[in-house]
Amino acid sequence: MGPPKDMFKDFALAFWKTARDDIGRAEDAMRDKAYSYVVFHSQHSLEWFKGKWSASRYPFIKGGKVVTPSEDFTEIEASLALSRARFVFSEITSLLKKEYMLDIKD
Repeated sequence: MGPPKDMFKDFALAFWKTARDDIGRAEDAMRDKAYSYVVFHSQHSLEWFKGKWSASRYPFIKGGKVVTPSEDFTEIEASLALSRARFVFSEITSLLKKEYMLDIKD
């Protein structure tokens, strides 16, 4: 016997709320021109739905030098990440409303 069916709806709604909040953080970061955080929060919002977490905000090696994401991400990359996150979030919102009849307030 598995968990009650309503528990899956509760999880879906909880993940949706968390992703919504991450997109809000990404939008705030975009206004501040903090592009690495836009990408980080945009990716994070999508990863809640994939069930996997990987941060893109830690230093890495590029061209033999240690680089921080804030030195590497551009406004164009940040805008693209946010756009993709908004699209996927919108599609998932529609699916949750249609398939699970969740009462989601956009």
